[in-house]
Amino acid sequence: MKQTRELSYMDSVHRTGRISMTLVVIMLLLVPVLLCVDSGVWPTAEWMAAGMLAVGMIYIPIGIIEVLNYSPLIGSGGTYLAFITGNISNMKLPCAINALEVTDTKVNTPEGEVISTISIAISTIVTTIVVGIGVLLILPFRDFMIENLAPISEYILPSIFGALGVVFISKSPKLAVVPLVLMTVLFIFVIKDDSIRAVFVPVASVVSIIVARVMYKKGMV
Repeated sequence: MKQTRELSYMDSVHRTGRISMTLVVIMLLLVPVLLCVDSGVWPTAEWMAAGMLAVGMIYIPIGIIEVLNYSPLIGSGGTYLAFITGNISNMKLPCAINALEVTDTKVNTPEGEVISTISIAISTIVTTIVVGIGVLLILPFRDFMIENLAPISEYILPSIFGALGVVFISKSPKLAVVPLVLMTVLFIFVIKDDSIRAVFVPVASVVSIIVARVMYKKGMV
């Protein structure tokens, strides 16, 4: 009976997730289409191909690898919800991981599936409310903030990823040594162009998987 309920729940998750993702993609595509219809100006195929080539080389691999990396951690329901609402690595993933740790729930379990989905949903609601209130409150101080706080904005994202990295590295320090050292050396001494650094996210993931497999076979982990 329990297994039947779990299968029924997962079926509903996938059905709702697929429908929601399809609707969101249609709505996103409607924005530029409606703008073109209203203005009467349409991009040429050459412009679209050039734009897709420049952006797609970076974001298509990232989009694929993010699904493979995040799905095992946040579950099916959490994956659908997180990719619809966005800001996964900065907000949704840390929130889900923290909720699993607080409730002492393991990933890839029915309980973990529910906990991660609930935590991501609550995170989305809270974030929307807080951002809305914050925008209204800071509007009178907009000019002051742009002038005085802009220099520190570039350090916000690295600090978030650094804190998130500590969580994962502390759990499996042996597995983290090789990819961490390799990527650090590459980014410091080899890769000088910031625009292509995101492409190496899949590379780091592949290296991590290979190293973990080798260490597992040798009984090191």
